[in-house]
Amino acid sequence: MRNKIKQIIFCIFISFTIYQYALSDDIKFTKIDDNLIGLTSNDISSLAIDKNGHLWVGARNQMIEYDGEKWIEHSEIFNDIDYLKNPISGGRCLPSFGGSFYPSEIKIDNNNHVWMSSGFGLIEYNRNKWILYNLEFNGRTWLTSPSCFTFDEKGRIWMAYFDTINIIEEGKCKKYFSVFTEGTQQAIPASLILECFDIAYQKTPQECLLLASTWGVLEFNINTKRIYNRTPNEKEQPFFVYSIEPGLDKYNLFTTSEGILEMKMLQYNSEWTSYMTSDINFSDGNFDRKQILKVFLDPNGQEWLITRLNLIGSLYKLNGKEAELVFSLKDVSTKTKSYQINDVLITDDNTMYIATNNGLYISE
Repeated sequence: MRNKIKQIIFCIFISFTIYQYALSDDIKFTKIDDNLIGLTSNDISSLAIDKNGHLWVGARNQMIEYDGEKWIEHSEIFNDIDYLKNPISGGRCLPSFGGSFYPSEIKIDNNNHVWMSSGFGLIEYNRNKWILYNLEFNGRTWLTSPSCFTFDEKGRIWMAYFDTINIIEEGKCKKYFSVFTEGTQQAIPASLILECFDIAYQKTPQECLLLASTWGVLEFNINTKRIYNRTPNEKEQPFFVYSIEPGLDKYNLFTTSEGILEMKMLQYNSEWTSYMTSDINFSDGNFDRKQILKVFLDPNGQEWLITRLNLIGSLYKLNGKEAELVFSLKDVSTKTKSYQINDVLITDDNTMYIATNNGLYISE
């Protein structure tokens, strides 16, 4: 199905090509025409592939699905969710939340339901309707903007909202643990203003959640409700960790304010390898202001880097400390407008989709 999608895309897009990039000898990229997708804004925030092989595209004020033949805009989301209803703007924006609907992350669960985080709560598409989840606590519903979420093997959904861990099960969103009120007696100083940026579920060596936070890497034991700070001792706190990429054999990658951390979890401690951004040899040259936004793995275990330099996004293939430039938005950026990479999706057949604030790109 995914190969079919790729073939159909290129058959249709050959007459709509705007830019073509060949920064790598092996990979070329084409921008998909915004009008063909049906975008009202070319600011694309997030991507996912569901179990049917359909591509899901989150954009400003839009949620779009590509089924291999046509682009489908799911405008019914604005009718299903009360918080998105706005008669003044035709249901396309919510002024109290910055004037727009912007799905920052999309994930697919084992039931092939589509989940996404937004500025007003976590949203599920169960293939019949869109459902908004917000925290229910002390008999009230609290509007929450999850910074990140993940699934466990039991089908539960875990959310991080600033310093609080919430859980969705049996159709309800509930508070599970507060780092501020409960964790200060464990690994977190009471004076800390904690914010979680990413979350990942890990089954072994014990069932836990890994949290990327302003206080480094935190490990939260789901069963005992104990929290541990797994950040290397030599790192001075606070230490910002922005993203987690779970790997194989208890191996994890973290994007930090300094560069990259590699962690292998053991029974009672962790083994760490740290790479500063300055330690990496970028094929287009090393620059002091270059920032690593995310390190991630493709289905084959290859490491990739999303970076930003002077507000311009680039994508690199990482092998050890060697980073090969594969894609950059430098050529379409101007003195008054810089373009960034918001998300990258690499499928099992190595097709690459790149979501940017200049539209959607696909590899040939």
